[in-house]
Amino acid sequence: MEKEFLTWGFFRFYPDKNCKRLKYKKDSFWATVDIDQQITDYYFNLLKNEYPNIKKPDRKPHITVCKGEKIRYFRNELKYLSKKIKNYETRCITFTYSNKIETNGTHFFIKVKSSEIINFRKYLGLSERLKNEFHITIAKIEE
Repeated sequence: MEKEFLTWGFFRFYPDKNCKRLKYKKDSFWATVDIDQQITDYYFNLLKNEYPNIKKPDRKPHITVCKGEKIRYFRNELKYLSKKIKNYETRCITFTYSNKIETNGTHFFIKVKSSEIINFRKYLGLSERLKNEFHITIAKIEE
C-alpha cells in the first residue's frame, strides 16, 4: 500500500565552493533541497537484495529544484539573483515523499510533493515543475 511521509530539507544553490566536480554555465542556475541520508539509505537497502547490480548516486541525497535553467526574470545578473535567493538560503522546507519505489530502467527513485518548492520556482519566474516530477534518486544500475 502506497503511503506518503512528511519530512524536511534545506535549499542549496549552485555553483558553490563545495561543488567543483560539476560544470556550470555562467548564465544557468541550479538549486536543490538537501535531505536526510537515512531516507535514501533505507530504500537502497530494500532494493539491494533484489537488484545486486545497483549503486548509490554520485551526489548526496537531494531533490533537484532548478536544473541549469536560465532565469530570464533576473536577466542573468548574479548580484540580483544572490539578493533574491538570500531569504531561501537557510530556509527549512517541508515535503512529502512516497514509499513506492519507481524506476525508469536506469535509476530508482521515489516521488516528492512540495508546495514550497513549486512556490520557489514561481518566485524565480520559472514553470512550476521540471521536465520530470520532483523526486529523490535512490540508486542507479551499475554498468
